[in-house]
Amino acid sequence: VSYRKVGNICKKQGGEKNLKKAREMYEKSLEILEELVDKEGRSESLWDLGVSYMKVGDICLLQGGEKNLKKAREMYERNLEIAEERVDTERNSESLRNLGISYNRVGIFWEKQGGKENLKKAREMYEKSLEIVESLAEKEKSITAYDDLIVCLYGVAMHSFTSDDTRKQYKHVFKSIAELLYQKTGNPRYQKFIEIAATILR
Repeated sequence: VSYRKVGNICKKQGGEKNLKKAREMYEKSLEILEELVDKEGRSESLWDLGVSYMKVGDICLLQGGEKNLKKAREMYERNLEIAEERVDTERNSESLRNLGISYNRVGIFWEKQGGKENLKKAREMYEKSLEIVESLAEKEKSITAYDDLIVCLYGVAMHSFTSDDTRKQYKHVFKSIAELLYQKTGNPRYQKFIEIAATILR
């Protein structure tokens, strides 16, 4: 986990050198966790392993290039496998939330690749993610659940395959949730979402 924290700092700083260092830290964390899961197989370690796969995937996607994109896809798919496995065995809000995030990440990957078939795969992943997070938001009505929901709504609303009527509907819901979250928290993050919503609804 300490390696991952250092990786998070390097990633936040940005730049080629820092991204390279971040990837190095995430891969060290991943190596340790893979060994730990092989030995113990605990649910907590499996969760950490999934996060590490996703972190390495994020860095590879940022670095770009054919080799890194291939690695990113591998990491995201491994993370998704773990998320699906956890839902099968645990079926609680945390495991469902992780699965929703995993679907969303795979969707982002495919969308960035462009092309009709890849965009189709992206939309499929976004819609799977949205189905999960909508259910959790309706059930829990928590800030975390609503935060996940607006991220997924944005992904589907802005997708090129989404119909104009559906896009407009999702954008309005996106704006309403952002306003609610800003009212509850005062977090500038949600103010930014409101501004984005206002721009795309013009």
